[in-house]
Amino acid sequence: MRKFFIAVLVLLSGTLAAQDYNVSIYTSGNGLPITCLSTVYFDSHGYLWTGTPSGFSRFDGRYFTNYGLKDGLKENNAGFIFEDNQHRIWANTENRVYLFANNRFAEVPVKGSGLYAYIYVLTQLPDSTILFSGDGGTFAFNGNEFVPYSLYGFPASTIFRSILSLPGNRIVVNTFSAVYEKIDKQDWVSLYDISHTE
Repeated sequence: MRKFFIAVLVLLSGTLAAQDYNVSIYTSGNGLPITCLSTVYFDSHGYLWTGTPSGFSRFDGRYFTNYGLKDGLKENNAGFIFEDNQHRIWANTENRVYLFANNRFAEVPVKGSGLYAYIYVLTQLPDSTILFSGDGGTFAFNGNEFVPYSLYGFPASTIFRSILSLPGNRIVVNTFSAVYEKIDKQDWVSLYDISHTE
């Protein structure tokens, strides 16, 4: 039996040849403001976006363009960045959300709120809703501003740590104490709840 497994491994080793990848390392010497990255995202135009404690950077394959306070950000500590299905670039810093247009970041207002200590997630749902969740609850973009938003039955005051949209109309969310899953129009199912552990 042992000789059989060795023979199979020898045969497979010929088909499992390692691939060579071109790897480039970029540092502040190449134009990054700092080499500590908080997020990385490729947009539909082929730009590589990175978030750092010094703001956002966009890489065109040759050069980095750095965006910070002079480019509309109210603070530098970058959070999430993504492109929605209308090809708009959304980003957030610790407590503000921005749209990127005309080579600048413009803050998007949040109805009836001051600053949040922290934004945990900024995303787009399968139904195209743009939302964020932070210390003040969950908010959705209505075309002009972010307004309180009840995510499929959760109160708008719910603070989500992450929201994942998955294939098959699945959404998985986690709060500070539990993880829930929703498939299509079914009710939420608790996958994990810290209050039920010993």
